[in-house]
Order: sequence, then structure tokens, then C-alpha cells
Amino acid sequence: MENKTQFILTDAGANFASWSQIPYEEYFTPFCKINRDKIHKRFNVRDRGVANSFRKKHKLKLWFYKTVNGVRFFTQDIFDKVYPAYYDKEICIPELNIGEGVTTFDVIKPFAQMVWNFNARTRTRLDSVIKNMNLPAKYVAIQTRRGDKFTIYNCASPEPEKYMEILKQKSNVKDVLLLSDDYCDVEKFISNYPQYNFYTFCKPSEHGYSNQSFQAMEKEKKDERLIELLATVDAMTRAEIFIGTEIANPQLLLKMIMDSDKFYLVEKFFREN
Repeated sequence: MENKTQFILTDAGANFASWSQIPYEEYFTPFCKINRDKIHKRFNVRDRGVANSFRKKHKLKLWFYKTVNGVRFFTQDIFDKVYPAYYDKEICIPELNIGEGVTTFDVIKPFAQMVWNFNARTRTRLDSVIKNMNLPAKYVAIQTRRGDKFTIYNCASPEPEKYMEILKQKSNVKDVLLLSDDYCDVEKFISNYPQYNFYTFCKPSEHGYSNQSFQAMEKEKKDERLIELLATVDAMTRAEIFIGTEIANPQLLLKMIMDSDKFYLVEKFFREN
């Protein structure tokens, strides 16, 4: 909006769908135009190294497609300029009555809610899953992350005691919605903090999320796990506070949707305190 550029979504090649050939609409209601030209599956990427090689090797093909279709940018053309540069960036969009001194996170919430919009079928499924979790009226949310974040990227979220140290400072609520990919963390929370109640879909057999293993699941199992994830994150948007880790993606959405005084990242908290 700041650069007067129309945003068009592509889900060509998206690997999260289980059943349909239109992955995004399997779960969400579109908030903008969608372009499913096959070229996007191969050439519209965000990985910096892949993007650079594509641009050099297929420069003419990309130029031709953009010229014929009136496309200004592919994802790789702007991704590094937008993320994370737009976090808390001061913006000015007179057409929206957004003046000087306003940052992206001052005005991002309605845009995030517009994107986090499920279709009727998915909304019904999520509501059923959340209802069966038997969450109390007030609860806090915590997310940990292990798995391929450590084995591939050599990083992992802080230990449970760090999360609980923040929780004890910021809230008296004893009910915790826990999103974790490693049951070892779940056991630590339960055994070390018996005065708290923890609600989670993490199973004893889980010892760190692997995207490769997830993609290899049968469609029914993959869909079931994705619904559990979406339901948990959706419920987290209504938590009293959220305590997460910088290395996990749900916090990117939750930071946009939740009020700033309800959102904490462990790494950032201990850097500043």
C-alpha cells in the first residue's frame, strides 16, 4: 500500500494441502487475487540463494513473463527488502489517514486478521477441536521449538524454565496452552511446575518437528496434524499473554494480532532485562 503495488497471492507448489489442487483455499478464504500459473511453482521463490541463481539463469524468461503479464515483482525481488525491515518501520499512507510517527505494528492488526481468515469448513473443524480442548475462560500461551530447527539450523528455543520465569512475572494465570514439538519439553513443564495446568496436542512419540517427515505423512494424518496446529495458534490469539521464541513462525502472526503488552519473546526479554 505504501508503494502502490497490488499484492497477488500464489499457492502454486504449496506443500501444506492434503486434498485439493488449490492449497490456500483448502483452509483459508482468499483475501486478494490468486495467480496459479505453473511458472510460480518453480520461479517465484524466497530463498536468497535459489532466487539469485534463478534470476541469472532465467533472466530472459522472467523478463518476458513480467512484461507480458504486467508483473512488477516476484517474491524473490522484494523479500529481503521487506522482511524483517518492515518490523516496526515508520510508515506514512495519507490515503489511509496514517500519518508520520506511525509504525507498521501500530496499524497491522486488521490486516493480519484479514489474512487469518478460514473458510467455513475449516472454521467449523477448528471450533470443534478448540472446544474439545476444554480450555478455561482465561489462559496463557507458550510455544517451544526443537526438531529440525536444531538438527538443520543449529538453533532451538530456550529451556522451559526461561518461559516460566517470564510467565510468573507477567501473569497469575495457572492454565497454559502449550504448543510444542518435543514431548521432553512437555514433561519438563508438567513435572517442574505441578501448580500449573498444561493443555497441548504434543504426543509422547514426538521428539522434534521435521518438515521432511511431515511432508511424507499420509493425507489424512497430515490434515489432522495441520488442523491441530491451526486450532492451537487460533486459540493462542485469544490468550491473556503469549510467550514464544524468535525461531518459530507462529510468533510472527501472533505479534501482529495480539496487543504489544501481551506478547513476549524469551530471547528478546532476557536481552533487554
